[in-house]
Amino acid sequence: MSDEPATDHVTPAEKDVPVANASPAAGEASSVDPMLSRRAFLRLAGLGVGALAVGGGLAAADSAVPAASAVGPRLYDYAFVRDKFKSPAFALANRQADSILSFGSSEFRTYVSTVPQMPRAIFGDHDCGLDMWVIGEGYNQSLWHSIAFGAYAGALDDTDPGGIYADGSRKAVFIVSPQWFYEGGVPANASRSLFSYNLWHGFCANPRVSADSVAYARQRLLDLGVDSTKVWAGTHNMVTDALNDVYLQAKEDYDVRKLLVDVRASKGDEMPSAKVGATGCEGTPDWDALWQQALVDGEAHCTTNSFYIDDEVWNREDAKPYSAGTLRNYLSKRTFLKAPTEDADLDHALTVASEVGLELLVVLLPVGGPWYDYEGFPNDDRDQRYELVRDTVSAHGTQLCDLSGYEYEPFFTCDGTHLGWTGWVAAEKAIYEFAKGA
Repeated sequence: MSDEPATDHVTPAEKDVPVANASPAAGEASSVDPMLSRRAFLRLAGLGVGALAVGGGLAAADSAVPAASAVGPRLYDYAFVRDKFKSPAFALANRQADSILSFGSSEFRTYVSTVPQMPRAIFGDHDCGLDMWVIGEGYNQSLWHSIAFGAYAGALDDTDPGGIYADGSRKAVFIVSPQWFYEGGVPANASRSLFSYNLWHGFCANPRVSADSVAYARQRLLDLGVDSTKVWAGTHNMVTDALNDVYLQAKEDYDVRKLLVDVRASKGDEMPSAKVGATGCEGTPDWDALWQQALVDGEAHCTTNSFYIDDEVWNREDAKPYSAGTLRNYLSKRTFLKAPTEDADLDHALTVASEVGLELLVVLLPVGGPWYDYEGFPNDDRDQRYELVRDTVSAHGTQLCDLSGYEYEPFFTCDGTHLGWTGWVAAEKAIYEFAKGA
């Protein structure tokens, strides 16, 4: 017997079909399509099984694993762990009081051993009065973030987060990469694998998210092939959806809670959550000194090439194809200008942020100019993409930190794509000043 909820969903044309066991009036022919009646019966039967599973699952979860909001022993603000991102309750309970919500993607994965200017080192190892609470991983683009905006803002509204949010402000950082706008977008299988029902439920349950925003995200998820039962369950379009929501919430909550046991045991940085032993920095960081040190560190890490690419990355990924000449003009046929869906998703994300009360700083990243030039990616194409993002951000009245002019700055990226030594210093300075209202 399956413990899954009903898997099909009533289409708009089916909404007014009478219930399966209704009898027609005397002398009246039944108007119920027998296939639809059977479908409705199977949905309701599945819900009965699902309800039993919910009871058992919740009991097991309560007795076997800690609550998502249980506090762990480490500093998780900078941990690049998918299971953390799925649980606003875990993030809220385990963040530093001065942490600002920071949504982004794979730039958070760069290691401190490679780029000592990473937020984990600049803010995490020092008591500067600010930490970044990083949310997101590779392939998390605008659609994923719009859903996360709704879920995390809802979690903030439902609790007393204190710290940087004690005054009711809702400042947050949104790091946007031009790579999101490659034609074709995120592969559908990647989008499906990154879908989190916890976040989707939180997004749909946030009363500040408009019906239009929910409808847009719902259709995008369906188009990407995300399980339709899960998509519709979050929106409560029918009674069956609401019941499925109960089941799916309980199931993913239990699954995530189990995964968080491992996160608490073996993930995160080797630092007590209270930041015991952190070195004070006497107020505002010395950005000029950090920049000069970034130049020294970048030069030490980039001895094998003239593209400001870290030696380890170069030797692992680029050295052989570069020597063979296969990377010259490799990107000459690619573009950032044929991404209508991603453009719409970015507009949607900024709309959601406004609806739920997040005051965003959008940080627009550059690509590594020398490397993209070598690979033949058109410079004019890049400039147009930056302008399109600027226009969208401006249309929403959102604050922008535009780093696109740093394409050719030495050591601004560490691999031609992700922020490097000077790049992180520039981004952190903007984030610090935004958070502090400077």
